[in-house]
Amino acid sequence: MSTNNNFKEDTEANRYKSSPIVKQYDYLKGDSVTKISLYYNYTESENCFHGIKKNVVFDFVDDKLYQIRISIYFPKTNFSECIENYNNLVSIFKAKLPFYYNTISENSETKEQIGEGMKFYPTSEKNRNNIKTNNLLIDYNIKYKVEKLFNSSNYSMTNNVDEYVIEINYVNLNDTKLTGKGF
Repeated sequence: MSTNNNFKEDTEANRYKSSPIVKQYDYLKGDSVTKISLYYNYTESENCFHGIKKNVVFDFVDDKLYQIRISIYFPKTNFSECIENYNNLVSIFKAKLPFYYNTISENSETKEQIGEGMKFYPTSEKNRNNIKTNNLLIDYNIKYKVEKLFNSSNYSMTNNVDEYVIEINYVNLNDTKLTGKGF
């Protein structure tokens, strides 16, 4: 990605969101870690990620990459393209990470299903407790339009689809102080 001319730093997001943060987790027993996130946009289609907009975030702890978050956006008229891309990516991940289970995304207020996904692991469930967190989550979700309420400073989600998004989140805590107790 870094050698592709279409992979650009998101200077606006990095200006406001990428300051180093010192975090203390109870399980570190007084020790702390420094976290930073770097934001990028991927503007052109390529073999893996299709969609109108693509964002990539690299999360570091103590200068070690531990998480990659990718978002791929599709217009409200291209649900079939979103699902096709999702299914293609899932088939790639199944070939590399043999253990997985299905997930469902729900609207927290209405409990309506707004997406689904899969969580992948490199080891079986009985062996996962013996290694540091290492997993990949891919899901797709419906994003609804949000509108400002009349004569109010509050916003409300409408029933109108705004876009669809595929989100990929890869976490590997090896070589970090972090554990599955918090990161």
